[in-house]
Order: sequence, then structure tokens, then C-alpha cells
Amino acid sequence: MRLLCFIVSLFISYNFTFFAHASDYSNREVIIPQYEGFPVPREPDISDPVIFTEAQHRVWKELGRDLRIEMKDNGGWTIASYNYGDPYVQAKLSRATEIVYQTLAELSYYEPTPTGYLMLDLDRLAMESVRPLQNITMDRFAGSADNPRKLVREVHRYIQSFDYGVPPQDFFTPDQVIQNGYGDCDTMAVFMAAILMGVEPDFRPRFIVFPDHVMLAVPIDPRRNDASVMIDGAPHVLVEVAGKGFDIGQMTRQRRQQLAQGDYYIGQM
Repeated sequence: MRLLCFIVSLFISYNFTFFAHASDYSNREVIIPQYEGFPVPREPDISDPVIFTEAQHRVWKELGRDLRIEMKDNGGWTIASYNYGDPYVQAKLSRATEIVYQTLAELSYYEPTPTGYLMLDLDRLAMESVRPLQNITMDRFAGSADNPRKLVREVHRYIQSFDYGVPPQDFFTPDQVIQNGYGDCDTMAVFMAAILMGVEPDFRPRFIVFPDHVMLAVPIDPRRNDASVMIDGAPHVLVEVAGKGFDIGQMTRQRRQQLAQGDYYIGQM
């Protein structure tokens, strides 16, 4: 009998808790999970429970609970309105769609590119990797902080000590590069940018994104034959981060052609 009463009390407690949470859901503040240490990208998929829950909450908070995100059988999604008499329904549906995409980008570390597809948010990944990297890199490079070109060359040589390889999930955080000994172009560009900003906080490298490659542009004065671009009125020397044997300012003929043709875009850093 005591066992039965105990089970019944557990059942009542569980259901009371469930309904209390359900009734309070629309008023709560959703806390986005914060990864300890390095920022970790996640697949930009609205069916991810964390992304779906946060996107739905933001839609409800701004536009009301009559709008719901609904998943389709083919893996897609749509916004449904359950207030058919609302004269502003089309504007709300449009705004709800924007909220979903913004949430998707924010929680996954992806962003839309000028050509319309999603790509890793390299700027954000680099800036959020600065602090976790400081204990690893400050002792190694702090002595070169007063000489920008020397700093860039030393960090570049360190980056080139790792092999080129594509990570299983398309991106390694800097600690994963150190652990595994390799990374691809966007991985190594983020790694190098974060080191430079950690050693010299006012140093702002920029990402040069080609259709099939990523390089880094660093704000130092170019020397003869250095490949460079002007960004915000200042010269930036290009750095190949994914291949061995390149000095700063050197790049392949293909990249020089793409650079001359304007077949690239510049990150926002």
C-alpha cells in the first residue's frame, strides 16, 4: 500500500510539474546554451530541438502565440497562423520567417553570404575564440606584438606547422586543430585571426572568401610583390593559411586571377 501511495504521489508530482511548466512557457526567458571555451558550430537545421524551441519562443514573444513553426514531411518548415481574421497576418508571417532565419544563424554559427547560401560565420567564430586561445598563444607570440609584420609572420609559420585536411564536421575549433594536427582553410583562417587579435586586441584581420577557398587579409603595409587589397581605405596583405611553402603576401596564380576579377567577398570583422 505504501508503495502504491508513493507511485501515485510521484505521478501527481510529475504531472503538476509538467503542466506548470507548460503554462509558464510563453513568459519565460529562453537561455541559449553557452559552450564552455571555444564556440562550436552546429548544423543549421531548424529541426534541431534547441534551435526549434528558441525560434518558436522568439516568434511568440514578438508576434503572439497564434503563429507556429510547423515541420514538413520533407524536412522543410513553414509558419502557420491560427488567427485568420488578423489583417496583418502577411506582415507577421514575413517577420516570423526573418526571426527563424536569424535564430538559425545565431545558434548554428552560420550566416547568409552575398550569393545567398549559408556559410560559417567566420568573424564571430574568430572573435569568440580569442579568449579561450589566450592561455595557449600569449606566451608564444607576445614578444612580437610591437612589430605587426613580424607578428603575422611568426603566427603564420605556426599555422603552417599543421597539415591540411578537411575535418569530419567541416570545421575544427583551434583546440581541435592542436589536438588533431590539421585543419582546412576556414578552420585555419579562424585560428590565425583569433591568435592575432588575442596578442594585439586592436589588430583586425579580415576574411577573404573566394567561391572555393578562404584566405586572411592582415592590416600591414605591403612590400614589393605582396598580394594585397584595400579595405576601408587601408592596405591589407593576403595570407595563405591552408598551404605550406607560402610566405605572407604569396598566393597561387588562380587566387591572383580571382582577386583581379573581384571574385571574392570580404568578411565584416
